[in-house]
Amino acid sequence: MKKFPRGLLVFVLIGFSGCLNTFYPIVTANDLVSDKNLQGEWLFENEKLIISQADKFTIEASGLRQFTDKALIVKGIDKSGIEEFRNLAFLVKIGDYFFLDMFPVFTEEEKKMDPMFRSFFLKQHSIYRVDSFQTGTVLSMQRVSDKLILEQIDQKKIRIPMITRDDGTVILAQTTELQMHIRKYASNPIFYEKDQAQSYHKSK
Repeated sequence: MKKFPRGLLVFVLIGFSGCLNTFYPIVTANDLVSDKNLQGEWLFENEKLIISQADKFTIEASGLRQFTDKALIVKGIDKSGIEEFRNLAFLVKIGDYFFLDMFPVFTEEEKKMDPMFRSFFLKQHSIYRVDSFQTGTVLSMQRVSDKLILEQIDQKKIRIPMITRDDGTVILAQTTELQMHIRKYASNPIFYEKDQAQSYHKSK
C-alpha cells in the first residue's frame, strides 16, 4: 500500500496520475463546515497528521482569504519527526458525504528553495472523502480518483475542461460543476483510490 500522506502535497510538476486534481476548490465560503472533532493529532503506524485551525496570515498568503473563518492546516509528520507536507484544508458536506479540499502551502524547508524555481509550481486542489471523525477518535480518509470522470469524458457522457499532461490531469471545471459531479458519483466505490485509504486514530 502506498504511504498515504505523501499524496497530499500536489504540484503539476510532480503530479499523481489517477488522482483527482482540480484547479478550483470544491467548496465556497458558504459551504464550509466546522467540526472541532477533526482537529488534533492523528496516528497511522509511524505517521502523524496534525490538524489545527489555520492562521489568517497563511490563508491570505495563499490567496484564499474568503475561507478565513473555517480553514484548517493539515501537517504530515514522518516517523523521524520531519514535516513532509503542509496543506490548507476545507471541510465541506456534499450530498451525504464529507470531503476535505486540500491546497498545499510551503513547508519551512520548501520556503528555502530558490524563489524562481518555486514560482514554477502550479498548486492544485486534491480531494479526500472523510468519515468517522465525528466520533473524535477515528478519522478515515480516502482520496478521490479521476478514473470515473475521465471514463465519462471519454464516452462523451460529460464535458469538462481539463489539462492533460505527462504527469497527470488537472480538471478546470468551476466549483459549482465540481460539486455536481461529486454529488453524482460520491456513493460509487470506483470514485475513490483504493490504495490511498487510511484510518487514523487520535492521540491528542
